[in-house]
Amino acid sequence: MIQKIEQAREELRKCRSSAPSFDTIVSFGEYYALLKSWRSSSDGTRAAELVDEIELLEAQHTEQRRRAVAELEWAQRLGALADRTFYTWKHGADDFQAERERLSSVASRWVEGVLTGVWAKKTYHTFVLSSPATGVGKTHLSLAVLHKLAHAGLTWQRWNVVELLSALRSSSHGRRESLDAARILADCQRCDVLCLDDLGTQRGTDWELERLYEIVNARWERGLWNLATANASEIEHLVRGTDGNTTSLHVRRIVSRLSDGLYVLTFGSAWPDWRLS
Repeated sequence: MIQKIEQAREELRKCRSSAPSFDTIVSFGEYYALLKSWRSSSDGTRAAELVDEIELLEAQHTEQRRRAVAELEWAQRLGALADRTFYTWKHGADDFQAERERLSSVASRWVEGVLTGVWAKKTYHTFVLSSPATGVGKTHLSLAVLHKLAHAGLTWQRWNVVELLSALRSSSHGRRESLDAARILADCQRCDVLCLDDLGTQRGTDWELERLYEIVNARWERGLWNLATANASEIEHLVRGTDGNTTSLHVRRIVSRLSDGLYVLTFGSAWPDWRLS
């Protein structure tokens, strides 16, 4: 690609060498008359074509570099999970190929909705992949979705919800640690797409719900996108956590904001756990 750009630039320089120079022209009128004549000549016409060609090649090269950087960042941040894509999801080693195709299609349409701003005449800001069973590919499918969005240029964060809250808690003591917590919180509040794995496995203490509210509210106000995996489909149950918090005022606030444009995709209740097979 770089070689093509340089070749086009060299040809453009040659074409432009025949263009009239103002230094040798007596008047503006004479200069513009000669310039008009040159532009309609073969050199002038080709020069204009080359300008458009170079702009296109440079745009393609920039996009190639962006995609390469995105792919490298994806691999570095996810490690062994980096190969979880739609292709590997659809070709899972089980007897549920048709269902996998259907689920992949629904998830792909949500990706398209994120990129275009609307899906099925409605904006779904929160997409939850839910199954009462474990090991059926919820995390895999969420990574496939996130992979598509990341490679489209959207900024993203991905956390297991328990690990996120643990990181925020452990980083809340001392000056430097507090700065780490503020950075993590800000990243989760402002990224284009936030993926939370195993939503509902947090205990649901008042402190945890307060942190979740800070994240969810900031994202709701900005109209950002949320992706989650869970073992239940009722959003209130997921927010309350394993302790089933029924006293925190943040529960209904979080539920209300997540429910504003919520799509829950439930599947795999009869699927075997691939980790145990």
